[in-house]
Amino acid sequence: MLITRLRVRANDQLVLDAGLCERVERGRRFEILIRPPKVTLFRQVLAYLRGKPDPPGRLPGSAAGREGVAAAASTLRWGSSVAVLLDCDKPGWSAALSRPV
Repeated sequence: MLITRLRVRANDQLVLDAGLCERVERGRRFEILIRPPKVTLFRQVLAYLRGKPDPPGRLPGSAAGREGVAAAASTLRWGSSVAVLLDCDKPGWSAALSRPV
C-alpha cells in the first residue's frame, strides 16, 4: 500500500490539505482511493480568509456582495476535491490579487 498526502498551494501563504491518495492492492489489481481531508477545503479557505486583516480604506460594493464573490471563487477553485484532482497546479485567480479601483 502506498499513501500520498494531497496538498494544494493556493498562494504563498496557504497550502490546503486535500486528503490522502491510497494505492491499494486488490488481488492482482490495484485501486486508487482518494480520502477526503478532516477539514473540508472550503473550511480551510474560509479560516484563512477570516484570519486575514481587513483591507485599508473602503471597498466598492456591499460587504455581502464581495464575500459572495470570494466564497464562490474559492469554492470553485480550491473548495472541492474535483478541482484538486483535475488540476492541482492551476495558478491562483489573477483578479483576486488585483486592487479595487
